[in-house]
Amino acid sequence: MNTKNIQYVFIAVSILLMIHVVFLPGKLSGIFLTLVWVGFLMIIDLVKAQIKEQFIPSFFQNCLLTFSILIGSLLVLYFPFGLTPYTAVTSVAIVSLIKYLGLRRVFLYKLNQSVDRANNKVMALVFKFISTLKFSKYAWLALIADAVIVMLALFARTEAAIFSPWNILGLAPFVLFALSTALLILETRLGTIRTALTLGLVHMFVYVSISALIYKIGFGFDPFIHRAAETALLNLGTIEPKTPLYLAQYLLVDFIHLLSGLSIHVIDVWLVPTLGFLFIPLGIYIGLVHGHKIERQISAGGWVLMLIIPASLITFTTPFSFTYLFFLVWIVQLPLLQELTWRRAWLSTSAILMFFHPLIAVPMFIFTAIFEINASRVRTAIHIILTSISIPVLFISYQWLHGATELISQPFSRLYAFFYIFANPFIDRFPNIPWFYDLTYGLRYWLPIALTALAVAIICYDRQKKYSIYGTWMAS
Repeated sequence: MNTKNIQYVFIAVSILLMIHVVFLPGKLSGIFLTLVWVGFLMIIDLVKAQIKEQFIPSFFQNCLLTFSILIGSLLVLYFPFGLTPYTAVTSVAIVSLIKYLGLRRVFLYKLNQSVDRANNKVMALVFKFISTLKFSKYAWLALIADAVIVMLALFARTEAAIFSPWNILGLAPFVLFALSTALLILETRLGTIRTALTLGLVHMFVYVSISALIYKIGFGFDPFIHRAAETALLNLGTIEPKTPLYLAQYLLVDFIHLLSGLSIHVIDVWLVPTLGFLFIPLGIYIGLVHGHKIERQISAGGWVLMLIIPASLITFTTPFSFTYLFFLVWIVQLPLLQELTWRRAWLSTSAILMFFHPLIAVPMFIFTAIFEINASRVRTAIHIILTSISIPVLFISYQWLHGATELISQPFSRLYAFFYIFANPFIDRFPNIPWFYDLTYGLRYWLPIALTALAVAIICYDRQKKYSIYGTWMAS
């Protein structure tokens, strides 16, 4: 299929999807058309990326921009018109038109032959990736261990209000996951990059999906509250007051529901875990290879280090966990922000993430935007000052808008509570569980302190200033 045909088929699929949403809603047809439409969005991003020198990074940037355009169009349409099937199809039309014009512009510059070559090269790369996957005995053992964990979780699936998945599963998943992780690291050293990345996707799926597999009605208190808001928005078309806080998640979940026909519950439970297992391995691999200049073979499994971060925040869907998912990738890709294309991609993404949860997104946006300043010393000072005051300013502004003045009139009234966090960081919230589980949960409290101390040591002994950008972030 040449590039012209891709454009025409993509437009036809977009029109069919819009007709389906407005006139012929249905689950099976909706899921099929939605998957085909998203698939074509990715194919177009792949074709456009292949024209550039760095294929995978360009594709990743295109995906970030597509995400920003989609959520941006939903937000712009929501405030005047609310959320209806008509505003949903308008967003589909806007995204489809922008993608179509993006490829069309290439023809205006008479680069259609290069685009066709890129298109053919993309198809060849996809076929080569699939056909050249080779799984060693270590890879098969890792896959089997991960499959057993998933099966154990499915057999343990329950509607009961259990305190933790480990109350049902016991110690076996920990042993199997440790074994699979060790085999994955071994395969990364001995096997191919493609195989290591593929195993990484599978392993990350297991990592982030345990609670979604076990809890039939969903895990955690906050997701239930947000799910109620998503349902109200879908039924009423708008929720009052029309605040930007959390709004982007509500619009995204309802938008997927209107297109696909999937229930709000299914989308809400699986949104962050699905994005997590796809987004984290690829995003971190790009950050390690192109940002930190680490060898590809090592980087293909280097993202495994992210597993030391407690998984609870990326196993269920809330506005904060959605934003935190992007933050994990952004923090590894920090060195790439010195390049214009990466900076613009993350600027648009972090701007949109403010409508998910501003407490992470605002510092991300400010820190990214300041890279537009060329003078390094001035930039470092502005980085530290503006990023460090962004969260206090947010809280003070929020209180002021709602008639509260405590943080303005008594800015140091909560200072004791702030320092007490550091004085007593380890709070035993799980006193009635075995000691080896207690150690696992305790990791969540001690890990930030240990990583901060390690990072400070690395930055202090970094004579080549390779990690100076992380020193600026930590100072902020």
